[in-house]
Amino acid sequence: MKRIITALALVALSAVAASPAGAEQEPVRINYPRIFGVRPGSPFLFRVPVSGSRPFTVTATGLPGGLSLDPATGIVRGVIADLEKKTHTVTFSAQNPVGSSTQTIRFVVGERICLTPPMGWNSWYVWYHNLTEKHFRDAATAFERNGLAGHGWSYISIDDCWQGGRAGPDKGRALQPNTKFPDMKGAVDYVHSLGFKAGIYTTPWAGSYAGFCGGTCDNAEGNIGGLAPDKCPVPGRIYAGNDSVHHVGSHWFMEADIQQMADWGFDLVKVDWTPNDLPTTSRVSKIVRSQKRDMALSLSNAATFQDAAEYAKLAELWRTTGDNMDAWGHITGLGFAQLPWAPYAGPGHWNDSDMLIFGYLNNGVGAPLRHTNLTRDEQRSKFTIWCLNASPLILSSDPDQLDGFTLSMMSNDEVIAVDQDPLGKPAKEMPALGALRLFVKEMEDGSLVLGVINMGEACVEKIPWAKFGLAADPRAVRDLWANHDLVAADYALAALPPHASLLLRTMSR
Repeated sequence: MKRIITALALVALSAVAASPAGAEQEPVRINYPRIFGVRPGSPFLFRVPVSGSRPFTVTATGLPGGLSLDPATGIVRGVIADLEKKTHTVTFSAQNPVGSSTQTIRFVVGERICLTPPMGWNSWYVWYHNLTEKHFRDAATAFERNGLAGHGWSYISIDDCWQGGRAGPDKGRALQPNTKFPDMKGAVDYVHSLGFKAGIYTTPWAGSYAGFCGGTCDNAEGNIGGLAPDKCPVPGRIYAGNDSVHHVGSHWFMEADIQQMADWGFDLVKVDWTPNDLPTTSRVSKIVRSQKRDMALSLSNAATFQDAAEYAKLAELWRTTGDNMDAWGHITGLGFAQLPWAPYAGPGHWNDSDMLIFGYLNNGVGAPLRHTNLTRDEQRSKFTIWCLNASPLILSSDPDQLDGFTLSMMSNDEVIAVDQDPLGKPAKEMPALGALRLFVKEMEDGSLVLGVINMGEACVEKIPWAKFGLAADPRAVRDLWANHDLVAADYALAALPPHASLLLRTMSR
């Protein structure tokens, strides 16, 4: 670590959502990610992550044939005409009345998609049984309105609780939505119209965790029975707490189900069961890969470590833990459990630490939402750990009630860059210093990121900079959370409260 410092690694990015009338105008910035994977011949949808005041204009040089760019939104669509597997380096420029920004973004045509960890939103920890099509559409609207698309947040996903009954045999008995989703195709089209990708949930079990229809059954009709309609007020819910359906049934409907999801236009499918056994994973992966559009496969909810190398061949992301909770010990338990998995993560295949549960969360069916129990320092530390691990960043809370602190955290492009770095290498842990746990992450440009987490219940009043290999050199270190270069006064006065974190970047190894 003593060799870390000789020069500053600046990531000079600042970003804000589109400003309301009368607000100070902000220059545009092109943020992260700056690499994107697509398979040959697949539909292409990518929104250039541009932040700053609207209106702005986006132009491109080197855009592959078959793609078109909307200059007012930065959304790129089409199908790359050349089916050759290669990398297209495209130069994008964004301009508004107060500034401009130019960046290159690599479009990689090959077998790998999700070349950086997915970022977005999921319905589970906020809407649960209350989930409706309106929530799905409103989440996309909120992420657009809050400017989060300009910071790389790109997936809007519905979790369990959308399922209804099965279609007839003439349609392969494909699973259909319940009555709270009257126009699934229209909802996906709306999400796509804003430049976001859409995700959906299923399970190879006969029934899901929340009591809805799964992708297999023990009879050819796909009817698992269960609660009478008057005993279950939640549309589509067919049983309650019946573990007898938590198995892979003898009749398989996943081909028809995933084909239906692809026809609706979904870009990611979360497949949820435990354990994530390899025969079922392999079968599901083949179905997903056989679709005529790119669909990321997300495995949930607890992968087995001995199969990690195989998951990396079959899926884009896999949950390495159980479900998250908004409690400090639970966060650190999940986050630090990723360390042994680090060798299996990389571009196109990611260890998933579960979701970011900030803001307002579910408090039971029909109950009012409650605010997360995490302090601000704990939320920031969770974000720090997830970025160091190169974990997917998936928010699960009410996107219409994100406060200024949460939005600023989710819009910090220098921190997001740690997660979205194209090298895709998770951090390694260094020897601890008392209550401080230390992590170092290599970046594609040769810089290093140092993460410091105060695990203790007391404030660390004097940070041992020299033991990190850091000296009081104002040219040496970039504080990514504060978005400024550390100067001598910062070194002298800094203290780290309980459960708080630092995220620092330097050019030297």
